[in-house]
Amino acid sequence: MVEDNPKNPISSSSSFKVEADADLVEHQLAQVLASPYFKSAKQMRNFLQYIVRKTLAGNSVNLKQYTIAVEALGFPVDFDSDINPVVRIQAGRVRERLEKYYKNEGENDAVVITLPKGSYIPFFEKKARTKKPVEEKDGHSVPPKLAVLCYSDETQDKESNRLLFQVTDTMAMELSHFLYTKLVVSIPHADKKMARNASIDIYERYQADYMLVFYIQQLPKGRHKLLVRLMDVSDETILWSTSYELDGKPFDEQHAIIGNITAVISDIQQGVLQQHWARKLLENKNSIPEYYQSQAFYRYYNDDLGLAAFTRAAKVCEEFLEKHPSDMLSLIIYADYCRRDYVYGYNIIEEPLKIGKKLAQRAVRLQPNSHEAHYVLAQILFCSNDSIECLTELNLTQDIYQYNSVILYGVGFHICLLGHWKEGMEIVQRAMTVSLTFPSWFNVAPFLNAYFKKDYDEAVSYAIKINTPHIFHGPMAKCVCFAQLGNSEEAKKELEVLLKRYPTFMEQGKKLLTRYLSSEELADKLWDGIRKAASS
Repeated sequence: MVEDNPKNPISSSSSFKVEADADLVEHQLAQVLASPYFKSAKQMRNFLQYIVRKTLAGNSVNLKQYTIAVEALGFPVDFDSDINPVVRIQAGRVRERLEKYYKNEGENDAVVITLPKGSYIPFFEKKARTKKPVEEKDGHSVPPKLAVLCYSDETQDKESNRLLFQVTDTMAMELSHFLYTKLVVSIPHADKKMARNASIDIYERYQADYMLVFYIQQLPKGRHKLLVRLMDVSDETILWSTSYELDGKPFDEQHAIIGNITAVISDIQQGVLQQHWARKLLENKNSIPEYYQSQAFYRYYNDDLGLAAFTRAAKVCEEFLEKHPSDMLSLIIYADYCRRDYVYGYNIIEEPLKIGKKLAQRAVRLQPNSHEAHYVLAQILFCSNDSIECLTELNLTQDIYQYNSVILYGVGFHICLLGHWKEGMEIVQRAMTVSLTFPSWFNVAPFLNAYFKKDYDEAVSYAIKINTPHIFHGPMAKCVCFAQLGNSEEAKKELEVLLKRYPTFMEQGKKLLTRYLSSEELADKLWDGIRKAASS
């Protein structure tokens, strides 16, 4: 039975000062609420957030069934706890999920939040952590491990440091949703003087590969400058740094800030972290531990986009899946290899769409909230001409994605190709504003939209922006636009560039376009421009 007035009104360990360490607890609360155990459970989220913040505010004595029910859970003022046991039930569920969280994702967290039986007052405790082993559990491939931390300045006002903690917390929560980067810890350091030995501490405790570090500078008139650095933990090399001016309304700008940073951190195709990590590992390919290989070679292929790179990368992933058939990373990566094998006609994988669909569906079952899993399944369904199920998966992806501009763009792009151009282009335009920078091939969708409407002047304005090496989109787009505009000289130049990259394009290009667009009609419209350029 739960008492409304427990004997211990203040819940903290002997080494934990609730008031002094409120920021640590708030930070820990944010991490717990963002975990799979609480993210989709609204009532439990409200319950835990309410009791923690009441305790931090020194009002734990008022944590009773009635106040929790009315103020946290939204019950009417005539709530009667003798009739309705909802608060006791929710307390049990919260207690159980906290235990699960700390046995899994929160195993190495600095602060532990518990809810003792017989009480509604949470207990906070700093936990001494031991050094994490380098080796991971069998059966799981591992992405680069990232630590997120910030350094406050005691000489600045409390509002500046509060803002710093909030931005860092939000960033950590968003990064925790990405499959291709593993967030191992997020720490709000108390003082910038601790920065000197931070990399050593982060490596020894968490075996992190990289650190994402936030600082804040207090400027006149209530403004602030947020400084961000991405560093290699092993040698403290700064891989990327930037800054953002905050004018006193930081959360109005947070969407763009988070979008830009996640693109740099978590984008498997464009990210600085991903590129550095894969290159560093592949300097000595024979020494890469097995649990790193699937993702390292996937990034290697994305940088090369050649048949030899594809063959090697697919083989590495296939071999890992044979040993560990439920590895989430490898399931999604190999499903994407199946799609690419079909689209680009590599013919390395037997029945690629059938196998890809099976693997993608298994990934969705294993992790229903993974936007990467739903997106790769949608792509396989698109290639299979299953437009209804594809649209369902695209909408699911859009509902659960977290600041991933590449995936959001892909959702919009495929919705366009399914015939919903207005809706799809709205999503594409949104993807181009999520991040302050985006890859040049994002211009493919606007190019196609204009080209298929026969607005060739607008189409070429997008085509000339597509300058990503190794892919056919740029020279092909410029070629067909110039051909339709009657500029045969420029069209022929671009066709020569295209054929230099893809010598067999005139023989296989029509099939490639049909598979890429999943529409013979749309492929014919582009091929008409290719024919005009070739015959000029």
